[in-house]
Amino acid sequence: MTLELEIPDRMSQLMADQLRAGEFKSPEALALAAIEAYLDDKAEQDHIQKLLDEGEASGPYIELTEEEMRKIFAEARAEWERDGSPTRSE
Repeated sequence: MTLELEIPDRMSQLMADQLRAGEFKSPEALALAAIEAYLDDKAEQDHIQKLLDEGEASGPYIELTEEEMRKIFAEARAEWERDGSPTRSE
């Protein structure tokens, strides 16, 4: 697929600088990297929005005190140490 774009001077200069510095081997590689980064960012934004929507749908916001947070973390740590870390090598 071929696509022609008018690129603003500021962006064109940035691209030229990156190509000159050897950050990309061609304008096409730079454009593909930019598109991939955009799509990754979009997917991350969509995922975050999904999590926010799930949180909102799960019920009202509950504010926790610092002491309640410490208790939750302590319980999680104890469970983690008891059952083993999912990243711990066996």
